Amino acid sequence: LYATVETRTETDKHTGRTVETKEFAFKGVEGYAYFIAKEPSAENEGYFTVSGSDPAISDGKTGVHYTDDEERIELEGTIYITPGASDTALYLNPIYQSTDGRVYTVTGNGFLSSGYKDENSVYSKIFEETRTITENGKSKKATTYIKITMAVMFPPEKIAVVQLDKDCGVLSRMEYNPGELPDKITSEAETEFIIVETYKHNPEGDPVVSRTLYEKGTETLGTFYCRDDGICVKQWTQLDW
Repeated sequence: LYATVETRTETDKHTGRTVETKEFAFKGVEGYAYFIAKEPSAENEGYFTVSGSDPAISDGKTGVHYTDDEERIELEGTIYITPGASDTALYLNPIYQSTDGRVYTVTGNGFLSSGYKDENSVYSKIFEETRTITENGKSKKATTYIKITMAVMFPPEKIAVVQLDKDCGVLSRMEYNPGELPDKITSEAETEFIIVETYKHNPEGDPVVSRTLYEKGTETLGTFYCRDDGICVKQWTQLDW
């Protein structure tokens, strides 16, 4: 299945400016795109990279390295799925780019995590390929490394942001619905630490609380909310100390 090139226009809600982004889309296919492709540069000889990354991919790491002798693309990401959604098969479909620049995908292997009910349940798949390419009459290695991890997460029900002073005394505590945290949180003058508490229930109905500690100077905090498809998506909030 070949992708089509589409232009997406977004408006910055702070400045009102519109930004156009070129992206590859696989029409008529449900799924979560995560890839990097090359596009010829109109401004100079060479290429620029176009990435595709769905919000379902959390904790993503992207690396593109070019030298005279080698080019390497690295992608890592995690899909957090609820225990109920883990009973649905997910397929990892490799994406390629042909020599004429077209991007396409082929049928991949299915993954079913039925019975995985613990948040420590994870499954990872690695795709790696090294080949030799020729550019401007010179041969060099081209390596692609992709690691996708499936991790089970209980659906978040409530998020609490707790600000602590240097003696771990509580300065403030704010509670939010998952996915409804503000774009920015400004700390109290004496805040040295922030703890984010996420309240959930396991499949047996027992309460579960996970906590993440953020030290002073950390730029963002991440919390999760669950979509209707059972995928837990990370929301980023800026921290202003």
